[in-house]
Amino acid sequence: MTGYTVTAKPSSVGGLSEEADVKVSGIKVGSILQLEIDPETYLAEVTMVIDEKIKLPQSTMTVISAEGLFGGEYMHLDPGGEEVMVGPGDNLTYTQDAANIVGLISQMVYSPKENN
Repeated sequence: MTGYTVTAKPSSVGGLSEEADVKVSGIKVGSILQLEIDPETYLAEVTMVIDEKIKLPQSTMTVISAEGLFGGEYMHLDPGGEEVMVGPGDNLTYTQDAANIVGLISQMVYSPKENN
């Protein structure tokens, strides 16, 4: 895919992988180009390539989402309302980490039950 690159720095990428989809409103608009660790902050650094026809506001939020309970993960972009657009090489500062589904299920299964 040709386009421009942007980065995001979530604290965790969960099961996100290189070449995973990047979507807006459920439609693919790009892909994950590279996953690295920032040696200074220890945050993940996700580089994405976005279709050049898609212009993203600087207030766009990145959310790592699952395709389904047992599916792969992808990067969901939730465009904000800001009028200033992201440029090539810019960083999307608003991030939401991947949900730990296994941890949530374990918590439900192994949490103490209340007696009524």
